[in-house]
Amino acid sequence: MNTYLSAMKRHIDEFAIGVDRAWDSGVPHLAHVAAGCIILLDAMHAGIVIDDRYAVPGFEDVLREVAALKAGWVADKAVRDAA
Repeated sequence: MNTYLSAMKRHIDEFAIGVDRAWDSGVPHLAHVAAGCIILLDAMHAGIVIDDRYAVPGFEDVLREVAALKAGWVADKAVRDAA
């Protein structure tokens, strides 16, 4: 999986700095990104993807906590703004 993710990031980075096409193939960078996504989705659906992503234990829990805090802040602000 990381091979495809790295390639997609590289193509997004190139596109972000204004390069529309890959120098080696002439194919648009966004087409490379789309193809990488489709390949990964297909492999995941087929159950044959090798998931070699680096996962930080507990990180998803931290993200949920931050999202809950943000939701509270937004709600508090709405109450303050209404007053």
